[in-house]
Amino acid sequence: MKIGNRTVTGLVEAQSLFKQLNGGCLWALMSRTGMRSDEIFHLHTANGCTTETISGQTIHIIHADLSKTTKGSQSKQDEFVTTEVGKKAYEILQALHEPLRKQHPDCKAFFHKVKEDCGAISKDQLGKHLTYWFEGTLGEKLALTNDDVIDLKVSDPNLSFDVGDDYEFSGHQLRRSFAYYLIGYELCAYPQLKQQFSHVSMAMTRHYAKNASKFQKIRKQKQSLVHAIDEERIDQQALVYLNIYKKLANKERVAGGKGKEFTKNMMKGERNLFKDRFDYDTLSLNYWKKQIRDQKRHIHAVAPGVYCTSTSCSLRTQVNLLECVDCKNDYIVDAVFAEAKRKEAEINMLWDIEHDELTPQTASEAYIKITAAERIMNDLAINYEPVEIPQEVEKMLIPYGVTV
Repeated sequence: MKIGNRTVTGLVEAQSLFKQLNGGCLWALMSRTGMRSDEIFHLHTANGCTTETISGQTIHIIHADLSKTTKGSQSKQDEFVTTEVGKKAYEILQALHEPLRKQHPDCKAFFHKVKEDCGAISKDQLGKHLTYWFEGTLGEKLALTNDDVIDLKVSDPNLSFDVGDDYEFSGHQLRRSFAYYLIGYELCAYPQLKQQFSHVSMAMTRHYAKNASKFQKIRKQKQSLVHAIDEERIDQQALVYLNIYKKLANKERVAGGKGKEFTKNMMKGERNLFKDRFDYDTLSLNYWKKQIRDQKRHIHAVAPGVYCTSTSCSLRTQVNLLECVDCKNDYIVDAVFAEAKRKEAEINMLWDIEHDELTPQTASEAYIKITAAERIMNDLAINYEPVEIPQEVEKMLIPYGVTV
C-alpha cells in the first residue's frame, strides 16, 4: 500500500504509520483548540467537526464533551473553535479510527487501538500516544537556544532553564501555550479565551495566560510579521470607527446603545461631536489610528455589523442580541445578522411546536431573539414583516410586569 511517498509492505509498518498519524493529529488538534486531553478523548464520533460561514469567513468548530463542568452553569457538551489545520487533524483521526469502531458496534469511544481485538483505549493511553509522537518527532530538535531561554523566563520567571537543555514536554502545555500566545499576540481577549476553555472563573483563564503582557512588550520591539499584523489590526479597527462616524455624520441610522446615544446628543446640537476636546477631526482615519495605537479607544466585532467598544465584552463567540440592542458600548450598523438570528429562532420555534418539544425555556429564548432582532431593525428603519408569536409560545411566557 502506498500513502503519499511512503510504501507500507507489512503489518508492523502499517501500525507504525498509524501511530505517527494518530499522534501528530492529536498534537495538531490540541495545539489549535486548547482542549484538554480528556476532552479530546470524548470527541464526538458523529458531526464532531462542523463548519459555519459568517460574512464570508469560514469557522471550524470541534464538538466534544467537557471534562470539568459546574452543575447549573455549564453543559456537558461544548464547542471549540479551531483552524483549517485543526479541522484536517480531526478528519484524519476520524478516518483512522472509524473502521476500528466498526469492529465494536456497541462501543461509543472515539479512539481504538490497532492491536489484539482493536478495543477502545483509555484516557491515559491517549496521553501517551501524544507524548510518544512528540518525543519521537520533535524532541531531539528542541534543545534550548539562548532565545528560547529568554522567552521561557518571560513566560515563567520562577523556572530555571539552561541553554542546551532538552525541553520536557507534556500535552497540557499545549493548552498553556494556546492561551499565552493568543493573548500575547492579541488574537483574542480574556472573555473570548474563557469561553474557549469553558472556564467558570476568569481568574483561571488569566492564570493560563500569565505574563503574556510581558511577551507583548518584547514582540512590539521586533519589526517582524507580528509587527505588520499589529499595524494591519490598527488599520482595520480605525476604518471601522471611521465608517461608523461617517454614517453618523451623514445622519444615517446607527443602532446599539452607543449609536443611539450619539444620535440623541447630535439632536441637542450643543457642540460639534465630530471634533474631540482638542479640536481634532474624528472623520479622519489617522485620528482613529492614533486613538487605537495609544489604547484610548477599542473596538471589536461580535457579529457581522455589530461592534462593541468594551474590552471586557464576553459576547465574541455567543452573541446575545438582547444585550446588544441597548448596550452603552455597542454600535450596530447592519441588520443582516439580526435578521438571520430572527429567522433561525422562528424556524426552531415552529419545529418545537410541530414536534411537541416546546418548553418554557425554548419558548422564551425564541421570543427574546425575535423581539431583539426586530428592535434592531426598527432602530435602523428597516422594513420587515413582524413574526407572529403563536399562542402556544405566548402561554408559556410570563407577562411583563405581572407578579405572583
